[in-house]
This record gives sequence, C-alpha cells and structure tokens, in this order.
Amino acid sequence: MDISKELEDQLLGEPPAFPKASVTAKGNQAAQQAPEAEQPYIGKDALELAQQIKEHLDAKRGDLVTYEMIEKIHEVGGLEIYQKTMEFVSSQGIPTALETTILRKIIRQAADREAKMRAQHKDHLQLLDDKIDSLASEVTKLREQSAKLENQLKTGRAPRTKKCVLQADEKEGCKICAQLDHPASRCHVYPTAEAKISALQIKNACLVCARTGHGPSECPAASVTKECSKCKLKHFRALCIPRFGAAAMDRKKREAEEQKQKKQAKVQATLLAGITSFAQPPTKNNQKRKWRKKMMKEMTAGGKEE
Repeated sequence: MDISKELEDQLLGEPPAFPKASVTAKGNQAAQQAPEAEQPYIGKDALELAQQIKEHLDAKRGDLVTYEMIEKIHEVGGLEIYQKTMEFVSSQGIPTALETTILRKIIRQAADREAKMRAQHKDHLQLLDDKIDSLASEVTKLREQSAKLENQLKTGRAPRTKKCVLQADEKEGCKICAQLDHPASRCHVYPTAEAKISALQIKNACLVCARTGHGPSECPAASVTKECSKCKLKHFRALCIPRFGAAAMDRKKREAEEQKQKKQAKVQATLLAGITSFAQPPTKNNQKRKWRKKMMKEMTAGGKEE
C-alpha cells in the first residue's frame, strides 16, 4: 500500500524538523561518542530512510507507513535497528494491506450473507403465502366434495360429473358389477333393478349403500338416506323397482322409441311441406300482386313521358 499523502507532504516535500545533535540513539554508542560536527545531517538521513522503508514495505508487506513510525525509527537509532522498528509496528497494531483486505472481505461476505438471507426469507414468505392459498383452495374443494358425497348418500345417485367426487369412488366405478367405465344407474351388465338386487344379495352387500360388510339395518348411511318417493323404502337409488325394474325399463324404452318416431315424423312432415310449397303453381293472390305491380310501373312510365 502506498505511503499516505500526509507522510509524502511532510517527508518528501521538506525535511522534517527532527531533534538534531542533542537527540542520541539509546542503543548506538558510536553516535553518542561522535563529535557534533561529525554527525550526519538528519534531514537527509530521514529522507533516505523514509524512502527505503517505503520501498521495502510496498514490495514486501504493504504496511501503512506513518509519520510517527519514521520519527520513532530516528529516535531509536537508524537503519541498523530496522528489525526492532518492524516489531514496534506490529506491537502498535498498525494495519497492513493484507489485514485491511481480509477485514474488507469479511465485511463484504457478511453483507452478502445478510442480503442472501433477506432474499431467502422473502422467497420463503412467498412460498408460505402460495402454500396457504393452495391449502385454502383444497379446503374449499373438500367442502364441496363433502356436500356432494352427502347428497349422494342421501339420494343414492352418483354425481353427474366427468370425474367422481372422491378418488375411492373413481376406483369403485359401478358398485354392482365393479367396472370403472359407468355408474350403477347405467350398468349394462345388470340393466334392471331386479338383476342389481340379485347381484348384491349374492355378494351379501347392503341394499342401502351397495357396500359389503354390513346389512341394511347396520348401514351407516341409512340414517341420512331418505325414503324412496316411489316405493317408500330406503335403498340404493338404482335398486328402485318402480323406476328401474324390468317393466319400468321396458316402458321407458317404448316411450323413448315413440318419441323418436314422433320426432322423425315431424321432421318428415316439415320437409314435405317445404317441397310442396316450392312445387305449387302461383296462386291468384300472387297473380293480382304481379298485375298491380305492372300497372304501377306503366303509370310511372306515362307520367315521365308527359
């Protein structure tokens, strides 16, 4: 590290006013015995000494050279006790370029670490907010699914959605034939209520919830299941004989076929009426309209000629 500006002004500009012949080195006997006239001019000696120390320190250690340091060297004795001077520099805690660099690096690392911790803390807060929002959304969905499931248990009707309310329901699929591609109300393996009841009885399944392991009297869903409006019994919705029995299914099939035939007949009648209207000759009303239009054109043409 370069010598300070103050030291350059004081040492390299003008020779400092150090004590002269009256100041003798404590450890230099030759300097004490020499006559006053033989002692060297201390200003020049101080300038050379300062320059040598500056070059040595800049090249070796890079200490911060101070004016007090140079003055102390002269008070002690000169170039031959440079080693003691360096010990003095160390004992006084004069910082070196290396120490200053280390301190600056430590401060910089501490500042960077604090900035990194602040950034991480901010990221953690953002992640926490996102997690809270996600959990709130999940709670809302679970509440909706719970309401749908409760309604399903009450009515025995599977939810009419693309996916089942719960993952367990999606895995179960049809509770009668155990297939996953359709609900129990549209089971093609057991299409009628009588066939569904027989299949559940063979498996010793409950007729209220269609699950195994208990009977209708022990069913946990029996207390929340309403009586069927058709047969006045508590049962799984697809097991209602008045609605989904063989006779009811045949009746619905006939009614659907009749509705289909009526719709087709209506469409055919509409098409026939349209074709007939295009094929009919002009009526008298159309002829009168054309005659009046012709007369209006002739009257308009005659007025223009006059």
